Amino acid sequence: MAVVTGSMFKEPCRLENPTKEADDAGGHAAVYEHFLTTRGYFQKKMGFNSTEEGYNQIVNEYRAYIWWRNDIEANITKDTRFIRDNREYSIITWNRYKENRMFLEFTLIEIL
Repeated sequence: MAVVTGSMFKEPCRLENPTKEADDAGGHAAVYEHFLTTRGYFQKKMGFNSTEEGYNQIVNEYRAYIWWRNDIEANITKDTRFIRDNREYSIITWNRYKENRMFLEFTLIEIL
C-alpha cells in the first residue's frame, strides 16, 4: 500500500486499557476498561506458524491506522488492547504514520 488516507477509516475499533488490581495471592489481575472508540483501517501484514511448548499455532500480524490525538498517544501502553469485530489484538509497536501528527500506525497480533 502506498498511501493511507482518512477516507479508508471505515472499521469501528475499540481500545481498552488495563487496571491492575491486587489479588489474594499477591499478584495482579488485569481488568480492561474502555478507553476509546474510533474508526480505523486494518490490513493483514503476514501470518506465520509458531511452535511454543510443543504446540503449533498460527500467528497473524496486522497493521492498523487510526486518527492521531495527543491524549491517545500519551495513554497507550504495551498492555492496551485493540478490539475489532469481537477479536482482541495485542499491540507490538506504535508510532506516528510518516512522522506527522495525522495518523497513528500500529503493529498488532491477534490474541487467541
